[in-house]
Amino acid sequence: MTPPTTNVNAVAEQLLAAYGIYSPPVPIEAILQRPQPDMWDTIDLSELSGTFFAAGDPYRPRLALTHLLVRLLTGTEWGAQRGLNGLNSSREQVESLARAILMPRAWLARLPATSLTAAAISPIYQVPAAEVVIRLRELDVSAR
Repeated sequence: MTPPTTNVNAVAEQLLAAYGIYSPPVPIEAILQRPQPDMWDTIDLSELSGTFFAAGDPYRPRLALTHLLVRLLTGTEWGAQRGLNGLNSSREQVESLARAILMPRAWLARLPATSLTAAAISPIYQVPAAEVVIRLRELDVSAR
């Protein structure tokens, strides 16, 4: 079961606002390397295993890093204040929040209807096309 959409969207918006990020693509690597107060310790991305990034889609590594970010947030004071404590136990919930971080509702809402396609969104937001389709469904926007 996915968390309520409003909560996921609100957490994603708060995280991005804390970093002053207001347009795509979300710099996941920079976020991971510069934690805000009440967040995780600094991460050296060069220490991550190559298998962590193994995938066929060029944007899959960014998605994997975003999953890592969400899992880190669930164990922080910042995350606890936003009700993320139990999120780590559900892969579905982690994936839903990761999509919300990479493709915030407010950003997608600014796009013209003709641009709400996986082919248009994927390269701009640097997210696998399949994840774009899922995100648009989560927001009740039909993917074209």
